[in-house]
Amino acid sequence: MLTSFMGNPITAYQSIKKIWESNSNYWMIFNDSTNRDNILYAYTLYVAIQNLKQDFLSRSTSTLSNNSFTKTDSEALDLLRIRGAIWLIISATSAILPDILSDKVSNKQFIHFKRLSSIDEGADLWKPLIEAILPLAVSSFSQVLNDGLNNKMTTGKAISDFTRNFKGLIKLLPEQSSLEPLVNNTSTERPKQNSITSK
Repeated sequence: MLTSFMGNPITAYQSIKKIWESNSNYWMIFNDSTNRDNILYAYTLYVAIQNLKQDFLSRSTSTLSNNSFTKTDSEALDLLRIRGAIWLIISATSAILPDILSDKVSNKQFIHFKRLSSIDEGADLWKPLIEAILPLAVSSFSQVLNDGLNNKMTTGKAISDFTRNFKGLIKLLPEQSSLEPLVNNTSTERPKQNSITSK
């Protein structure tokens, strides 16, 4: 999860063993900047994606007449079912954070919630963003994932194209105001010890 958040979804998906065997891969995640708050920030992103996938699955099999499962939802679920998709979406989301936060991100390991009382609260903060980017992720990542998420060059280009396309769309998103709770509760400064409160 942290490897994906730091921008290396292929290692996270294909070569998890390398994180422990390669000094460079290990040091990218576990270093002087590693902190609890950032780990929770990335983990709640992972939980939000998993929760949304489960919601799609539930609605796709629902027989209720008021079920609102759409074609767009079906395409998003198809994407999330592909192996490696969640790691790629975590990397892509991490890549667009500077645009969402309108802030310079000097170190991704510094990004954290200012306040967080539970994992569920953090996942709920991520939900509007994940819902907004999934249609773009479908068009950007389906081919890369169908090819097995194993080519660093094509994966990097897909994330770069996704980021560029997102920059063009962000101001047009009707959901932009729903991103404010995430944006307002996110800090890009080095976390202070015990900066996250818990109930």
